[in-house]
Order: sequence, then structure tokens, then C-alpha cells
Amino acid sequence: MNFEFIHCGDLHLGCYPNHIDQRFDDFFDAFQRLIDYAITNQIHLVLICGDLFHLKNINSKTLQRTIDLLEIAKENTIEVVAIEGNHDRAFYIDEESWLYFLNNQGYLKLLNSRIDNGKIVFENYVDGSGNTIETDSYKIIGLGYLGGSTDKYISDMKKTLIKSDKFTII
Repeated sequence: MNFEFIHCGDLHLGCYPNHIDQRFDDFFDAFQRLIDYAITNQIHLVLICGDLFHLKNINSKTLQRTIDLLEIAKENTIEVVAIEGNHDRAFYIDEESWLYFLNNQGYLKLLNSRIDNGKIVFENYVDGSGNTIETDSYKIIGLGYLGGSTDKYISDMKKTLIKSDKFTII
């Protein structure tokens, strides 16, 4: 089976090293090149494995430029699937990160794991929520940032994950 997708992470949009405008732009330029590559090569799936943003609290300029690029992907039928990295996660008091906003607006699909009794619950992505996307040809399971408990969850997951003949990405 021939299956193409782009896998990336640590895009850190909104990073502003030494308050130099060009460095701020560099992160967006890299994401723009990624989307352009997907369009040119007719790749219709982009997986972002965490840290789309550099900070938990982003400014309006960062949000708008991100939406502009995700809109280009959307217009070109590129599905963007993301998980939260440690930089993306909201502060406890905020409850939801900006990725939830982008998910709710239809710019990307945020896969987020629910933990129940110390185990990851596998739920199909429906109505903007879940951690598993399954099509006729592939299956994607998004875990998101699990911190220091990652090894434990992955070890437990191996015991409960149902094997699939489909191309599977975790």
C-alpha cells in the first residue's frame, strides 16, 4: 500500500527570539513551506506531533497567521491532525488550549486522550473529540503530551490495543 503523509512537530509558531521580527517570521515561513510542499506533491494529510505553538498563551498575530496557513491547507483538502505538546497545553485555570479553538473552528483535528482508571481510553474522533481516526486505509491514534507517565501509558496500551491490518500511526 502506498500511503503518503507529512509528519512534523515542534513548529513553535509564535516564537520570537530576541524580539527579532525576522526570527518570528522564520517559524511561519517554515510552516508555509510545509503546506506548499503538501499542495505541490498532492499530500492530503499532515500530522503535527506537538508544540504547534511556542507558548501556551499566544497573541492575536500568532493566532491569525496560524489560521491563515491552516485555511490554505483546508482549501487544498489537506487534513491537519494534531496532538498537544507540552508547549501547547493550557494552563490549568484555562482548561483548554488554543488547539481546542482551532479544532472547534474546523482548521485541524485535535486528537486528545482521555485517561480513565489510569488507562488510555480509545475513542473514535467524532464531533471534534476523540483520539482515534480510522479510514479504509489507515488508523491514527493520538496520545498527546503525557509527561512523566508516558512509558507507563504506552506499556499499558500495548496490552489493550487491538491489532489492525491498516497502516497505523501512534
